[in-house]
Amino acid sequence: LGAVTNAPRANAELILEALGLKEKFDVVVAVDEARANKPSPEPYLRAMTLLNLKPRDCCVVEDSTTGATAAVAAKVHTIGILTSQ
Repeated sequence: LGAVTNAPRANAELILEALGLKEKFDVVVAVDEARANKPSPEPYLRAMTLLNLKPRDCCVVEDSTTGATAAVAAKVHTIGILTSQ
């Protein structure tokens, strides 16, 4: 399981730890760990490389337009969550 975020790694790890989810994720790709940020597909491509997965083997759940755009561009099945943003 992987997490891809436009947040800095320290923030992502703090939130995952606070929610008791840190150990559930094999990979976390933070804002400065890919060649480009969302809406580029690069963060998702990086996570898939680290997990040794192909797009057809993945599903992304996103709560932002930039994230959903990135996931679709990475050719991953994408589920968008509507928020008040």
